Amino acid sequence: MRGNQNPSILDGIVKQENEFNTHDQVLILEASDGKRTIGQHPACYERVSGKFKDPLVNQPGKATPKLGVLVNDGRGNFFRHKNRDLLGSCLTQDNINHICEIYPDKLVSSARRNIFLFEEGGKFHFAIVCILDGKLLIEYADYEKGVLMLLGKKHRSFVKVDIVTK
Repeated sequence: MRGNQNPSILDGIVKQENEFNTHDQVLILEASDGKRTIGQHPACYERVSGKFKDPLVNQPGKATPKLGVLVNDGRGNFFRHKNRDLLGSCLTQDNINHICEIYPDKLVSSARRNIFLFEEGGKFHFAIVCILDGKLLIEYADYEKGVLMLLGKKHRSFVKVDIVTK
C-alpha cells in the first residue's frame, strides 16, 4: 500500500506512510486551555507583528489535549501537500506560545524561518518566528500570501499530529 492508505505508528504519533521523513522530530505539548493569544505579547517575544492585535486574529483558541507537534525541516511547501489536512495540522496561538517558551532550542535561526499554521475566523494564517540576535520576532502572513512567500525558501514547519493512546 502507498500514500495515506497505510498508517504507521512511531513514538506514539500517528503518521501516514511517506508523509514525513526520518529527520523529522516530534515535540510533546501538555494540555492547554487555549486562552493565550500571540497578540497578548508573551514575554518570550521581543517583537510581535501588529496584525496579531487585529480583533479578527487576536482570538483565544479552543482547549487542546496533550498533543504532538511534528518539526519538519523545509522540503518545499509542506502546507500545500495534496493530502494535507490543513485544519487538522493547525496549532492554536497558545500552542505556538508554548513551543516558543518551552522549546526555543528547536527553533532555527539565521535566514531560516519557523512556520506555524493556525486558524482563526474560518481562515488559515501563518505565524512566522525569526530569531535575530538571540531574540524572537513573530510576524504574520495570511495563508495565500504565506504559501507564496515560502516557495523555494528554507524553513522549519511545526504541525500538529495525533498522539496514539494505548
